[in-house]
Amino acid sequence: MVSINAVLRQSLRNNGRLSPKHLLLYADKRIVVLNKPGGLVSQFQNDGKPGDKSSDVLLREALQSTVKDSVQNALKIQDDLKTVHRLDKPTTGVLVLARTKQTARDLATQIKQRSVKKSYLALVCGTASDFTKMKDTMVNQLECRDGRIRMLEDGDDNSPPPEATGWNEYWRREAHASYEVIATSPKVPLSLIRIELSTGFKHQLRVQLSQYLRTPILGDTWYGSGDRSGEILQSLGLKPTPFLYLHSSQFAFTRYNKQLSKKAYKFSIGAPLHSPFVQVCEAAEIPLHVDSTLGGIWINGVKVRGVGAIKEHTEEAQPVGEEPEERQLDVIDSLQGIWYGPS
Repeated sequence: MVSINAVLRQSLRNNGRLSPKHLLLYADKRIVVLNKPGGLVSQFQNDGKPGDKSSDVLLREALQSTVKDSVQNALKIQDDLKTVHRLDKPTTGVLVLARTKQTARDLATQIKQRSVKKSYLALVCGTASDFTKMKDTMVNQLECRDGRIRMLEDGDDNSPPPEATGWNEYWRREAHASYEVIATSPKVPLSLIRIELSTGFKHQLRVQLSQYLRTPILGDTWYGSGDRSGEILQSLGLKPTPFLYLHSSQFAFTRYNKQLSKKAYKFSIGAPLHSPFVQVCEAAEIPLHVDSTLGGIWINGVKVRGVGAIKEHTEEAQPVGEEPEERQLDVIDSLQGIWYGPS
């Protein structure tokens, strides 16, 4: 069933749905991008007993009331938006929805081929000395038994998990990600790290950070940071809240424009951090880059929307080596795109 955090509950209590201004980040004629709040389920699933579809119905109603009725009506979109990737319920940040079946298929293919770049920011319990390397890759075997995820270690039972039956969930998969320590607080044992996600399994990053790096995410009571989180927040003079400090920061994928000689270009969108994340960083004296804090849109690595973006329709907007007429082309305008984030 759907569990919405206090902020979402208040918004839903006021008008039965979330305001588009609290969700919308960007929209064009092929995609809609949300800055997902924590607590909002982004993918349908059945958490009930076999044959009991009530949870599916509740999920669908909740998503339709927040996304379809609010966002689609605000944008005057007739067809249902299509989910192309998922974020765990407590995770915040970039959530891309497709407006057409073709776009959904294209994005699904890129995700399957691992050509999509998914970047996350996380506040984790630990100092620089808790990391054996400040930058490294993580390749781990994860196992899900009855919906619970754990990392397999040497000596664990290697027998395959039983097949899923009814509402149970069993699988074993190899999880890939890389991380880099960005900054560490001088006041409390807390670090900011950036993670590049190659695979995207349920609770993958939460398990890898907790069980492999031994630096659980701040606020992750499920995977071991409960007591530590409370102590850190209290040391900073902050009240503990049910917030997971894991943010889907950027989502980059390949798009195409027939007006460009190379046709393919890299489109990257970043979601602004939510206020609890920023508040903790400020209290812990962890510096944040403006792009991480406020998000934006990048075309082939050049920021074209958001705070600090280049001026529109200048030769700076295109990479060196492009034809002059292509430097004048604003790809966002050609997509009829609108950036709703900070500018």
